[in-house]
Amino acid sequence: MTSLPKISVCCGLLLLSAALSTSPAIADEPSQRYFEALRERRLWSLAELVCLDELKNLPPTAPRRMEVVLELTETLAKHARDVPLPAERQQLWEQAADVLDTELRQTEVLSHRLALAVQRASLRCDERAVLTLLAEINPYDERQQQHIAELTSKNIIELNRLDDTLAAARFPAPPANAKDWFDVSARQLQRSVQLKLAEELFARAMSQPTTSPDRADDLLKAEQVVRKVSSGPRDALAAQRATLLLTRMHRLRGDSQRAKGLLDSIDVALLPAELRDEVLSEQAELLIAQDKLADAADLLRKAHQVDKAFRHSSLNLITTLTKLSQAARQRRDAALADELLAEAERSARPADGGANYWSQRAQQAVAQAREDLQFGAETAALIREGRGRYAAGDREQAAAAFAQAYRQHFEKGASDDSFEIGLTHARVRVELKQFEATLKSLDELLASHASQAARPQADLLRVICLGRLYQAMPGQAAREKFTAALEAHVRDFPDSPTRADAQKMLDQLKAQLKPAPVPQPK
Repeated sequence: MTSLPKISVCCGLLLLSAALSTSPAIADEPSQRYFEALRERRLWSLAELVCLDELKNLPPTAPRRMEVVLELTETLAKHARDVPLPAERQQLWEQAADVLDTELRQTEVLSHRLALAVQRASLRCDERAVLTLLAEINPYDERQQQHIAELTSKNIIELNRLDDTLAAARFPAPPANAKDWFDVSARQLQRSVQLKLAEELFARAMSQPTTSPDRADDLLKAEQVVRKVSSGPRDALAAQRATLLLTRMHRLRGDSQRAKGLLDSIDVALLPAELRDEVLSEQAELLIAQDKLADAADLLRKAHQVDKAFRHSSLNLITTLTKLSQAARQRRDAALADELLAEAERSARPADGGANYWSQRAQQAVAQAREDLQFGAETAALIREGRGRYAAGDREQAAAAFAQAYRQHFEKGASDDSFEIGLTHARVRVELKQFEATLKSLDELLASHASQAARPQADLLRVICLGRLYQAMPGQAAREKFTAALEAHVRDFPDSPTRADAQKMLDQLKAQLKPAPVPQPK
């Protein structure tokens, strides 16, 4: 029998690989390349230890200290994306913030203070980006969505303030004989701030309804800001990232030709692996927007065969394959549809057996495709909503979603699947202590599905509801209903594991009702 997926959200290992760099631009020195290499290999503890050891021997005014602080906080921020537990992730963010706050209290040098302030703001933007990715796993957690919205708005306010400050800042030139100098200009920091500002405006726009005037306003502001950055030196990483963001804006606007022109102008050889992956994914998105699903799949397949690391393009490959599978099924080519879905399932398994955010999302995409096939797209969407609402703690909305899913699926026939959905709906209502309403729905469920293997579970749930009603309002009528239901369950389901639970409740009830022994006179 096919069963409804359990009401839970699989946490897994959320090894996030967001492609946002937090550090302001500084000189490309061997030490910087060394730390970047450690981060690429996810040797977080080693990079952090090296930074902390070096900081012990550097006085507060040493220019080199600034570079080490930025490398340390960059490493802590990227490490935070790579840990499985929210508490551990939060601890790393807070550690990075504490390092920056400590340095801010110790330095009076304007360029240093502004670089630290930019890094502090970038850290909060990185936090927002990670939380946004995680929220996509369960889009029904409204409290988390609200938290992200508030954090995004705060980031935008702070970045605008920093942009104004940096526009008026003037840093002293380095001494002619300087061998150790923190080489950062106000313009470099401002470009970093503007890029972050554009990304935050874009993120806020994407979180709003497509018809919202606020969305259109944020997109316009984001485009105005990002154009300033993209017009910079073509070899600058900030300019390449800005061009990529501008590409997305044009694609979402439906201007594929301009988007492709911008994408072709990006020098991929200059980009780190994560951003090269973003460019690849954007190339595929352009093909998908032109309804060239097969071409997009071929492009992504080749990349996935070469680089087995799960990133954005890997998720894009799986979702593209599932779309191709759905299209094949609509053409009544069941064999091709099954083959494409099986390929998506194979591709969703990380080669090294590990799990990260993107592989988890990929497996989630395959599971959703299977659910759509099993229940139908509309009913499957309601089931996912019910599961998501439940995981977010909203039992009322979860029950409503499961109830609607049951009604939709039952119209297709009294199947095992519809019974499981109805049973899940009843379980949620029991948690809400809606015992009388649950009894009614269970009676209807049992009457409508005469031969389901899960009937003992539903009947035991019905017995439990009667028991709770009896506990709430003890009385002869309620006790007799409860007793009769227990005896019927023990009689009607002799081979079910639920029989032992019913027998135990029946024995306890009889023990409670047994008169206490009358004391005998001595």
